[in-house]
Amino acid sequence: MNNISMIQKLLSNNVLSESEASRFIKRIERTQAKALKASELTQVRSSVLETLTETPDILWSTGDLVFKVSGLRFSRENTVDTEKQRHKVHGQVTESLKSLMSSGLVQLVNHTNTVSQNRYKLVQVETPTELVSVQDIEAPADES
Repeated sequence: MNNISMIQKLLSNNVLSESEASRFIKRIERTQAKALKASELTQVRSSVLETLTETPDILWSTGDLVFKVSGLRFSRENTVDTEKQRHKVHGQVTESLKSLMSSGLVQLVNHTNTVSQNRYKLVQVETPTELVSVQDIEAPADES
C-alpha cells in the first residue's frame, strides 16, 4: 500500500479530514516531483560528463551538449512541445555544467564577455608518476 492510498483509506474511515488529506497528498506529490527532477538531473549530468570524457580535446557549447545528450537542436521549425523539451534539457545541461565546474571536473573557456561564446572542457587531471632512480633499476631485487 503506497502513501496516497493509505491517506485515502484514512479519509474514508474519517480519521483525516478532507483538507488534511489534501495537504498530505500535495506534500507527497511535491516530494515525488523533486525526486524525479533530481533523478533526471543526475542522468543528464552523467551524460554530459561522459560526453566530455569521450572527447577531452573538444570545447563544447551548451547547445552542442544539449544536442548530444537529447538529440534536440534549436530550430525555427521546432514545434512548441519540442521547443519546451529542448528548453528543459538546456536548463538541465546548464545546471549539470555548473555542478561539474564547482566540483572542478569541468572548466569554462571564454575569450569574450558574451555568454553565447561560453565553451566547456574537461579538466585534464595529471596523475603523478612514481619516480624511479637509476639505482632502483640497476639493483637486483632481493629474493629473500
